[in-house]
Amino acid sequence: MSDKPGFESANSDPETTENKASGLKKSIVIRTGSALVGIALTALLSMFGSMLVAETLEGDAQAINLSGSMRMHSYRMANAKILETPQSVLEALVEEFETKLNSPMLSHIINTSDSRELGKQLDLIHGHWHTILKPLLVDPTIEPYKIMPAVDLYVQDIDNFVTALQNSSESKIRVLRALQGITVFIVILVSFIVLYNINQNIAIPLRDLVAAAQQIRSGNFKVVSHYKGDDELGLLATSFNQMSSELEVLYLDLEDRVRQKTAELQRSNDSLGLLYDATRKLYSAPNSLTLKSHSIFSELEGLIGLGTISLCLSKSDTVSAYKIITSNDLEKPSFCQAPSCDVCRHAPDKASLTDGLQEVVSFPLGKGKSYAGEITIEVPKGSRIEDWQRDLLNAVADVFYTTLSLSNLSEHESRIALMEERTVIARELHDSLAQSLSYQKLQVARLKRLHEKGADQDTLFSAIYNVQEGLNSSYKQLRELLGTFRIKIDSPGLEPALIGTVAEFKERSDIDIQLNYQLRDCPLRPNEEIHCLQIVREALSNVIKHAQASIAEIKLERDGEGKVGISIIDNGIGIPDVPHKNNHYGLSILSERTDSLNGQISIKRRPQGGTSVDLVFFPAFMHNAIDSEQTRA
Repeated sequence: MSDKPGFESANSDPETTENKASGLKKSIVIRTGSALVGIALTALLSMFGSMLVAETLEGDAQAINLSGSMRMHSYRMANAKILETPQSVLEALVEEFETKLNSPMLSHIINTSDSRELGKQLDLIHGHWHTILKPLLVDPTIEPYKIMPAVDLYVQDIDNFVTALQNSSESKIRVLRALQGITVFIVILVSFIVLYNINQNIAIPLRDLVAAAQQIRSGNFKVVSHYKGDDELGLLATSFNQMSSELEVLYLDLEDRVRQKTAELQRSNDSLGLLYDATRKLYSAPNSLTLKSHSIFSELEGLIGLGTISLCLSKSDTVSAYKIITSNDLEKPSFCQAPSCDVCRHAPDKASLTDGLQEVVSFPLGKGKSYAGEITIEVPKGSRIEDWQRDLLNAVADVFYTTLSLSNLSEHESRIALMEERTVIARELHDSLAQSLSYQKLQVARLKRLHEKGADQDTLFSAIYNVQEGLNSSYKQLRELLGTFRIKIDSPGLEPALIGTVAEFKERSDIDIQLNYQLRDCPLRPNEEIHCLQIVREALSNVIKHAQASIAEIKLERDGEGKVGISIIDNGIGIPDVPHKNNHYGLSILSERTDSLNGQISIKRRPQGGTSVDLVFFPAFMHNAIDSEQTRA
């Protein structure tokens, strides 16, 4: 049987594993098979030995029976001699006895037995027969009384032979029993050795491998199998240890990668959060950029983990900065040479302007004519800026540049709105109050000429009355304009202005004014909203002055082509065929505003009574869509 393999904790290298795989010195299969073959051979040998011993026992019983019959035959011959049996009968008995004595069975027993005692006894029987008993029997002259002592001695010899034959058979049986006992012992011993080796070389290593596999399944890749042998399980344990070590390396590498990816994702999440907060803060109030920059840069410096971050704002790349903001509340960054900005701009390496810096990285806000400044970050010595930090700073620079652009655009739009508002006020004054005052100026000049010509008193009073009426009308128009300019709009858009107008005109009259506004999905420009509002106000003013109506309705809606329709309907007396002069002046204002909208207006009497003022125009945002359709056509 094979020697017991030892247990070692060292891991085998791949080369050793390959050598073992190429040829195992102590194979479990071979050893187990050899043990089983040994047991089988032992059993076969035992069976073969038993068969041999059994063959030697063949004829022993028959020889014993034959020997017993020879004893009986001896007495028969003696009895025949004593009774003086005829000589022929006695000779027949003698011949029969010799036949038994010379039986091949006895010769076979003697030849197959290795006992010398049997041969001696048989030779003694043969000698006594031929020398003593037979002569006494065949000699007629011998007295019968002399026969019995010789027969008794001869029978004693036969008994000794039977005893020796019995002892030989018993010895053979003892040999057979011993052989079987030895075989059973050998089988039990070999089985015990096989079981012991199976326990030591298979069961224990398998338990060790199973325990190690369970440890690996629970995530412990440092476990190793301590079994080492020149058999299959030794090779398996070595391969298992190699696999465990490789899995540990892979697992640690995977954990490291997971940690890196987690850190990158967390960093990306923090970067996106910072960009979102910065965008929300800056875009919500573009004009407050300088007030919110410090907190953004402080968070940015903490996230990037390098040096001071600064914002330098300038009107162009050729003039000095007008605003510098740092992340650490410094007046300016350490490398900054403000107000001598050219020194910093033309320096080949800004880090050379101060101590302790590896480099200074700049991120411009715009280029060329759109240049608005730059964001800089100080990189300390021994550090370097990574790609994700560059990307984040570039994104922050884009946000700041966009915020500055929005701020400039908002300022520009505010200026345009202010100019448009002034233009609207000037046009309103020109279209209403200025024309009325011009007319009154003419009336005053006419009154002066009448006075100089010495006109009568009635003519003078009539001219004075016209001037007074004109001044009252102008004053009323002035109050209406002031009321229009003072309209409070809680939220931007035409609808709140119309709601305020309806409320104002309801206070000034007893007319039930209803508003049906359906333009919430139609973005009108400020000029368009002002013209629409003034048209509605002028139409409502005419309703209050001239229509004698109790109900008025205002409708604003769009048709399928995208046109905006405004209708002011009343249930009054209707517009006359030839409008009054003052009313004609109001209608001219409506016409002028309609022309400003590039629309069409219709003022007509309704068949069921009252007047309908209908305005239709294409809003400005629809012109691009119309032009695009015409281009495609």
